[in-house]
Amino acid sequence: MRSISMLWIILGHTIVVQSSVGYQNPMAVLPPTGMIASTPAMFFFSARYAVDTFFFIGGYLVMSGMLKKLDPRVGYNKIHEGSNVEQWMYKLKLANPSHRVLGTYAHRLKTSKSSSSAPLGVTKWFVPFILHRVLRILPTYGFVLLVWWKLAVTWGEGPFWPRWATFVAQCDKYAWTNMLFINNLVPGDQKFGETSECMYHAWYLGVDFQLCFVLTPIFVSLYLRRSCRQLAMTLEVLLVAII
Repeated sequence: MRSISMLWIILGHTIVVQSSVGYQNPMAVLPPTGMIASTPAMFFFSARYAVDTFFFIGGYLVMSGMLKKLDPRVGYNKIHEGSNVEQWMYKLKLANPSHRVLGTYAHRLKTSKSSSSAPLGVTKWFVPFILHRVLRILPTYGFVLLVWWKLAVTWGEGPFWPRWATFVAQCDKYAWTNMLFINNLVPGDQKFGETSECMYHAWYLGVDFQLCFVLTPIFVSLYLRRSCRQLAMTLEVLLVAII
């Protein structure tokens, strides 16, 4: 899924960048007679929404990884005598009883006596969780930002290359927002849209970190409270539907 989405996004960006430069055969590409006006062109211009795939993958990995560490019931692989729906989930291979996370999915809404240990409180796991995420992302992120800001501007030439000076000027003012993962919020008045940011394609990291910082403690804390699990799963479904 991730590989297909990456190829799709690269294809979409290639077309957008090329259109900003110009075509030798504009009648064959641009509206009203060109390829862009055709129905198949929707596939190319929908590529920007393929980024949602990465939000889905990231959210799943965060939740599955945190539940393995915090929920004492995750990893309990015994197949209980549950309802017909639960048994059909196993028969249709919608849940694998040997999987540490998916195998207990059908039983997490029930109170289990398989373990008497209580899950950790949010204050005990949230700070290490965020610190680990920052230390994992920030060094590489900072290096790439430095290359984009100080070095890449000297690696090319041509009639359109002076546009890079605009990116450098924006990084001179707002590079610090990338290091704080608020580059999608600051500057507030983005006259040129996403390209008003320093290293504008890094907006994804800002949004991903903010969603992780805000939503992870809410959903994980609700989920670990057995009385609130139905509420947590309902809120998750509603959020996914809204996004």
